[in-house]
Amino acid sequence: LPGHGGAITRHEGKLTTDRPGASHALLAGLEAFAPVGLRVAGPAEASFVLVRLPDATAVRGALRAQGYAVRRGDTFPGLDAEWLRLAVRDRATTDGFLRALSRVLASA
Repeated sequence: LPGHGGAITRHEGKLTTDRPGASHALLAGLEAFAPVGLRVAGPAEASFVLVRLPDATAVRGALRAQGYAVRRGDTFPGLDAEWLRLAVRDRATTDGFLRALSRVLASA
């Protein structure tokens, strides 16, 4: 997702972001996609959210075509090609991303 700019800090042994509202907005928006198999690994306390969904590779490519870059999850130990890493961004970027994800999943 473009436009980050947030700081990541360690608080009480956990990584946190200075964008708690943005994190909440992303998590709340992702809940709408549970019926199509999207699952959020939580709790999300860093500057990214891990999600698992069917055909994540195709979803990632379609999001890229709409201008949103998300990281593959299979580059992280223990995750496979069904996982994506979504960065927590500002509210406007998050809203745009959620609209793009909705379009991508509706066309799948």
